[in-house]
Amino acid sequence: MHSSKFRRGIREAAEGWAENVTETDRLGREIYGEQYLSLRYEDLLASPWEQMSCIWAFLDVDITLPDLPSLLEAELGRNPDAKWQQHKAGDLVEPLEKGKSGSWRQLFTPRDRDIFKEIAGDALLTWGYEQDYDW
Repeated sequence: MHSSKFRRGIREAAEGWAENVTETDRLGREIYGEQYLSLRYEDLLASPWEQMSCIWAFLDVDITLPDLPSLLEAELGRNPDAKWQQHKAGDLVEPLEKGKSGSWRQLFTPRDRDIFKEIAGDALLTWGYEQDYDW
């Protein structure tokens, strides 16, 4: 059973995440208007070439470089900050598979899910991470 300190940590993480994604997107659109592009990591994983093509078009980057698709694929498999992640989060990041969407779920107990859903459920739905509250 998780201590109340851990439950507070889950609550604070949910509040921080929901506020961060919501406010960052709101401010980006407000401040930068047409010069703002909103991205989701999961979309990049699902369709890397399409997503990067959109980013490059947004940045007006020439994508006619030879072998660009294979270079992108190779880059997606790299994790240059793996040692830093391991040092910062210790055993927490070890079971999380690099480049896999939704792996955070395997760390949650049913109670953790309930707390996260209560606090960040609306943001999860808005951003398309969940389709409903039944997860």
